[in-house]
Amino acid sequence: MDTESMLNAPTVLLVDDERHVTEIVGRRLTAAGCHVQTACDGQAGLEAAARCQPALIITDLDMPRMTGFEFACAVQGDKGLSGTPIILLSARGFTISPAQLAQGNIQRVIEKPFSARKVVEAALSQLGLQGKAAA
Repeated sequence: MDTESMLNAPTVLLVDDERHVTEIVGRRLTAAGCHVQTACDGQAGLEAAARCQPALIITDLDMPRMTGFEFACAVQGDKGLSGTPIILLSARGFTISPAQLAQGNIQRVIEKPFSARKVVEAALSQLGLQGKAAA
């Protein structure tokens, strides 16, 4: 990636307590031209979001200290982060109401198990960068 592309690359924050998820999805997002920051739980995610001001957040639902839904609502309640779109990764069969989706500005829910490619494609679509997913 050239210097100009690196300067214009969107920042994506990955929040998941499963390190392999942040590593695999993070590598794919980086290959697709994004800056990637990671956090291991919702509390660390709030701190990271305040520092990096991401264009998009991808978070797991089931995490220690703070669920992904609680995290999403906390992000939307922060004046500096409000409006940041969120993609939520959840267990198969978990339902979230349209009101909850709106409250957390959750743009999409992706059920586990998922492929890293599917998550990256959803992220790039949300960022308006469709067609740039790395293989």
